[in-house]
Amino acid sequence: IYPKFSASWHLSQEDWFPELPGLDQLRLRTAWGWSGLQPEANAAVLSFRPQLVDTDTAAVGGVTVENLGNPELKPEKSREVEAGFDGDFLNGRLGMEFTYYKKRSEDALVLRRLPPSSGAQSRQWENLASIENRGLEAGVNAMLVNSPGMTWNLNLSGSVNHNKILD
Repeated sequence: IYPKFSASWHLSQEDWFPELPGLDQLRLRTAWGWSGLQPEANAAVLSFRPQLVDTDTAAVGGVTVENLGNPELKPEKSREVEAGFDGDFLNGRLGMEFTYYKKRSEDALVLRRLPPSSGAQSRQWENLASIENRGLEAGVNAMLVNSPGMTWNLNLSGSVNHNKILD
């Protein structure tokens, strides 16, 4: 179960909000929720691959380990909170967005390298970490030209992200 909740408030539509020159709309928004990431299909299952081996006298059929599997494997779960605002200015010719987010992932799925001596493929999925991501995203869009024959928009966006391995 991955519950989610989000809310948005058009602050500029409130009766008590002052009319500011050039401001068309101001909206505050927030969201909270859980999400998940399933392991690859059959990542937990031990499987074999048919193998033909040539000997001095004949070709002999056999098997090799294709995937060691990981029966302890479980989904990666993440919870995130974000908050931000959107603003429209100058009769829709200028727009701004700003978002702060913080996300924590538990049982992060990591494709781990196995030693060649395992006799199997070189990698295996495991739940190895708790990870925190937090950051800021911002964007500005401007309509520079709006005429019957041409529209010219300019969009600029940027972000900052900090990742931290907690466990």
